Amino acid sequence: MTVEDIIQSIRDNHGGAWWALFHATKDGHKFLPSGHVLTPAAYAAVVRAFASPKIERNSDLTLAERKVNALRHRAQRGNG
Repeated sequence: MTVEDIIQSIRDNHGGAWWALFHATKDGHKFLPSGHVLTPAAYAAVVRAFASPKIERNSDLTLAERKVNALRHRAQRGNG
């Protein structure tokens, strides 16, 4: 079973709940439905396939502007 087969199986049969289908062993990560043991690189590929896209932070803001935004957010929530 290839990594792509495992990813497709997780999507088709397990609703994308990849995190519930592996156990860490001394040899790698065991894919419970089939018993295959994945290498660290193969397991990382599975994790990447289901990871959320990275959120890029606005690097144009200064530290002071970020603090002001955080305070405004807290005030709007009523926790100010």
